[in-house]
Amino acid sequence: VPPLTDRDKIVIADFRNTTGDPLFDDTLRQGLAVQLQQSPFITVLSDQQLQRTLKMMGRETGALPGDVAAEVCKRTSSSAVIEGSIAPLGSRYVIGLKATRCADDAVIDQEQAQVDRKEDVLHGLGELATVFRQKSGESRASQQRFATPLDEATTSSLEALKAYSAGRRANFVAGQIGRAHV
Repeated sequence: VPPLTDRDKIVIADFRNTTGDPLFDDTLRQGLAVQLQQSPFITVLSDQQLQRTLKMMGRETGALPGDVAAEVCKRTSSSAVIEGSIAPLGSRYVIGLKATRCADDAVIDQEQAQVDRKEDVLHGLGELATVFRQKSGESRASQQRFATPLDEATTSSLEALKAYSAGRRANFVAGQIGRAHV
């Protein structure tokens, strides 16, 4: 039995960044969201619903550590939380993803990848997202049809993705997500 169905929602927590490099803050969460939102099988909790839930919880909108994401998951009747991490390993980087079911904290999937350089982090994250899609129950045909590599779906530049993520975060905190200003 696949751990998720096409009716399940997931919450993506902020990545735990132990590299000391602020370039990865917010950037990897946004990159993972872009990668998973390509899938017609996986539904990521919208920024609007996330913001409303955090406000109802009396929390500042902005940071979403794993424990807060788990609470949001339960309050929104979502099915799973994905927590990510990035850590240095000598001159390399280790990227990790862990998906847990909200109802019972059971681990659905846990994966790690190592990359040689900072410039390879987005590619490694994309590969982890692909593995998660496979293990979550998405069909192979769907994965192949909706599989634009992360660096093509967004950008190959961490700096550009960081700037985009910072803009989305600023709009999110200001409560402007989903509102068009002309």
